[in-house]
This record gives sequence, structure tokens and C-alpha cells, in this order.
Amino acid sequence: MDLLLDSNREIVSRYTGQPDRLPPALRARLEASFAGEPVLIYALADLDADLRLAEAWLALSEGQMRRDEEPSAARQVWVI
Repeated sequence: MDLLLDSNREIVSRYTGQPDRLPPALRARLEASFAGEPVLIYALADLDADLRLAEAWLALSEGQMRRDEEPSAARQVWVI
């Protein structure tokens, strides 16, 4: 199983040029902002609201969704 997971991560990095996982410091910051709830799923978005290239992470917990940039302070939150 670990070999398959490592292979998938290598494919993501090689063909997209994107990180294959949420940076640990960002995960900790997100979980703190979720009042300790774990990040259930995340995705890297490479466009901003004006369709310009910009990296931002979208993360979901049990009851919230956040957009966060690493290491920018620009953050948005939606209650779901």
C-alpha cells in the first residue's frame, strides 16, 4: 500500500509541478482555525478569483471550508 501511495505522490509532483500534500505548518494552522477539527480533504487551487496564477489551498473540516495561501495572511472562511 505504501509503495502505491508513494508512486501516486511521485506522479502528482512530476506531472503537475504541485506539492503532493498539504504543508505541515499550514495543516496545523487550518486545524487550529477549525477549533481542533481535522482537515478532512484539501486541494491546491492554482488560480485566484481573477483567474490569475496564484497558489491557494482549499480545506474542509466537518463544518467549515477555508481558503488559505501559504504563507500569506489572506484567508477566507465559509460555514457549511
